[in-house]
Amino acid sequence: DTFPLWYLQEVENIRTDVRIVNLQLLNTEWYIYQLKHLKPKVPMNLSDNQIKNIQKLVFNDERLVFKERGETKDIKIRVPKDYQLREYLQKINQLSYMASELPVDTSGYIEFKLKSHIRSQGYGFLRVQDYMILHIIHASQWKRPICFSFTMPPDEMLDGMRNYLQVDGLIYKLTSQRGWAMNEDRVADLFENKFKFRSLNDKNVHYLNDQKALIRNYWGIFHKMNSNLISAGKIDKAKTLLEKMHREIDIEYLPYNYRTHLFDLAQKGVTGIITAEQLVDTLENSQEKLQISSIISEIYFPSDYAENILKVLWEDPQNDKSMKDMFLNNYLKYYAKRNNKDGAFELINRIKEDDPQNRIVKQWEKKLN
Repeated sequence: DTFPLWYLQEVENIRTDVRIVNLQLLNTEWYIYQLKHLKPKVPMNLSDNQIKNIQKLVFNDERLVFKERGETKDIKIRVPKDYQLREYLQKINQLSYMASELPVDTSGYIEFKLKSHIRSQGYGFLRVQDYMILHIIHASQWKRPICFSFTMPPDEMLDGMRNYLQVDGLIYKLTSQRGWAMNEDRVADLFENKFKFRSLNDKNVHYLNDQKALIRNYWGIFHKMNSNLISAGKIDKAKTLLEKMHREIDIEYLPYNYRTHLFDLAQKGVTGIITAEQLVDTLENSQEKLQISSIISEIYFPSDYAENILKVLWEDPQNDKSMKDMFLNNYLKYYAKRNNKDGAFELINRIKEDDPQNRIVKQWEKKLN
């Protein structure tokens, strides 16, 4: 996916201020030399001679040799304190509904663990590309954004550094904050006003299977963003965006995967696009119903619609005793995750009238007391 971006820059003259870095080529000295000297230049503190001998530099650095299998290194990269404090305040302002659960990152550093990606003669080493990513982050001093492609394999993102990456459309942006996985308002603006979605609802346009797989990335990002909007109480906005996505992308021609299908149904339910009864009628079996119940109880979906769906699933007359208890467990978990003890005990007392020895009720009474 690097070559289309190079084409846009070199031929169409689009965003020539952005430097595209190919991680595979980042293992070669000639490419690192180009990044250093050709505009837009990539910040680095390496001399040309060090670049020429980059493999020796990386593999002979005792600090980066992993002597034991499974060993990790503690990585610490300085962040300007005013920059980090500004991002921290933005994070807790955006995620105010869960501010008490967020890590506090104002130390002036990002810190994470890193494992080796190459083993030779009993020792572990970093790849040159790993070393260069760390070096570029350090040398840039947080003056320009550093982003990674959304399609990158997880092991290209330096292990623990993934905790500092934030979804920003179809890229991951490096931040100085853990637990700030997405700025949903920013991503919502991309879906609402920036992304073109050209020909994704036109059955006359043929897509290869690889292209269809890439298009499914939109849905994964979208449902995460919409979950965050719902969690923040922005139900109407989430509903509007979900309806827009179904106008823009023809899911019969460009289908999403099974898990995305379940998230889509859950979001249709919790935003009121379909009723709880319609949602339950759409589900094919008890296992699907249980999965929807788990999605709604686990993810922050505090809405009247969500509570009603859990209630309808629990009260479904087709449930046997064991299934009914599993739905009940999710129903009570929903209340507990939202610190709604009154709602939980009201449900518990209701059940005890008919089933005072209910195992799930006893478990939750201990947890909530």
